[in-house]
Amino acid sequence: MAYPQILDATLVKSACHVNGIWHFWPEVPRQDVLNPSDRTKIAEVPLAVYDQASFAIDAAQAALADWRGRLATERAEILSRWDQLIRAHADTLAAIVTPEQGKPLREAKGEVIYGADFFRLAADEATH
Repeated sequence: MAYPQILDATLVKSACHVNGIWHFWPEVPRQDVLNPSDRTKIAEVPLAVYDQASFAIDAAQAALADWRGRLATERAEILSRWDQLIRAHADTLAAIVTPEQGKPLREAKGEVIYGADFFRLAADEATH
């Protein structure tokens, strides 16, 4: 699908990201993602079911052991870096959200920044 506003179209994935890998799961049915403003297809995503959800949960539980073993300052640095990355790419992320949600670009960017605020808050709290 073409995203004329998006500077880096490789950011749009029609897959599930689990344990650092994009999983396309060809055996799983897919669902179209439509732009609500004009009903054009902008992507399709896998309809992950029990097996895929279980796989993702197992991966998250395995990653938790590593996360718990990190120092609070290291966790804060990782969360802070996510905040910085989201803010650095806010325009591109907003351009992805706009056709997906059917909302104005300005509102979408505000939503992206709002999401980044949670990473900033979590980074601040990680050391307390």
